[in-house]
Amino acid sequence: MTTIIHRQSIVGFIVPLVLSSCLGAADGAELWLHPKCKPLPTQRQGPFVRLPDGGILGVDVTQAVISRDEGKTWETHLIFKPGQDFVVSRERAIVCTKTGTVIVGFMNYKEKVWKWNAAKRDADPGTKLPTYVVRSTDGGKTWLAPQKMHDTWTGDARDMIQTASGRVVFSSMNLLHNPGRHSVLTYVSNDDGKTWTRSNTIDLGGNGHHGGVTEATFEQLRDGRIWMLIRTNWERFWGVLARRGAVVADHPAQQDPRVLIAGPAQAPGRRPARADLEPAPARGQDRLPPRRRRRAVVRGARPQPSRRAVDHVLRG
Repeated sequence: MTTIIHRQSIVGFIVPLVLSSCLGAADGAELWLHPKCKPLPTQRQGPFVRLPDGGILGVDVTQAVISRDEGKTWETHLIFKPGQDFVVSRERAIVCTKTGTVIVGFMNYKEKVWKWNAAKRDADPGTKLPTYVVRSTDGGKTWLAPQKMHDTWTGDARDMIQTASGRVVFSSMNLLHNPGRHSVLTYVSNDDGKTWTRSNTIDLGGNGHHGGVTEATFEQLRDGRIWMLIRTNWERFWGVLARRGAVVADHPAQQDPRVLIAGPAQAPGRRPARADLEPAPARGQDRLPPRRRRRAVVRGARPQPSRRAVDHVLRG
């Protein structure tokens, strides 16, 4: 198990740290902490964002929490109006845009229905955990009505960033069937979360209630590209790069335009060679050999054989 400290902690450090939560290691090794890692002055769960006025904002089930003294004390503001039946999931993403709009992406636990069928290795009909976003334009004091992004089962709402150009990018998941497995997708907004566009779906196959690809996160590189890192059960993260509105991949005319290249995460500057490609994992298969790049089927792509045929909406 791991605990992720959000890249913008409430004490102002930029700490992309992953710390072991198993304090008592089997070999008796002492837990090592980075010298810049300091205890937070609160037990509240992040992620947190810094508001334009210097305050720190987080979310707690049905309310926004705001600190004006670096996390020592907190004020609360209800997110949902009476009659709105919502509970914000523990897995959530949050961003404060350059204009000061706060956007929270979450799953609504009030609508959670889990019907996993172990015999079929798939979820039965009716399984759902919808994803929503909710916005505040006054620093978290009042909130607009939630917007539903999709109704299907969402395994996690992992990350939300604003790119240098102002575009908001939100990472989400979608449970697929026959066989049951997870996939990742993104939503993007060019107007501070008022409207959203859904990307293609990245599906690498697999099977199981934790099979497939999950919990994607983003970083914008210095050259403007978006680097997506995807958790898998195949011993390593996989990475996808996006640029100029399309996933960065080799798409000659003779290659199936519905295919993008996704592979084990590596330095983004190196493009995978075509010789490294091999077929996508077979349906029902949830264990793949490591250290090889594979094709990922892109659902809903256009049929034209070009880069823009893989119309992933990520770009800086």
